[in-house]
Amino acid sequence: MKKDSKHAHGLSNILTRYSVNDEVVIDIDPSQVKGMPHRRFQGKVGVVEEIRPRSLVIRLPIGNKMKQISPRLEHIRPHRGSSVSVEKTATKTETEIKTKAETTNAKAKTTAKPKAKAKAKAPSVSEE
Repeated sequence: MKKDSKHAHGLSNILTRYSVNDEVVIDIDPSQVKGMPHRRFQGKVGVVEEIRPRSLVIRLPIGNKMKQISPRLEHIRPHRGSSVSVEKTATKTETEIKTKAETTNAKAKTTAKPKAKAKAKAPSVSEE
């Protein structure tokens, strides 16, 4: 949320044309309460899934899950950052989870060794 923003915001944010698979940034505008996403999504980068008349459906990676939100256009701006896409990070986390599960399974197999048989003691010969 923008601190101390008391000036009117321009129309360029609202009139920006988005298409499906565009990357966007959630930038909450506190002067517009309608269609405001939760504050946990502030600054997150997502991919446009669907275009609606007053809002967009955006897919965001949050932790290990993919969330869908539909904020109004006042709370969205185009992503102009690095070219790393959200899809790559999502697939990366999925592959990390799979490899982690495989390594834990492999460790479990290697650590589960059969117990060694106890050696029988030879009877001690006592001299009389």
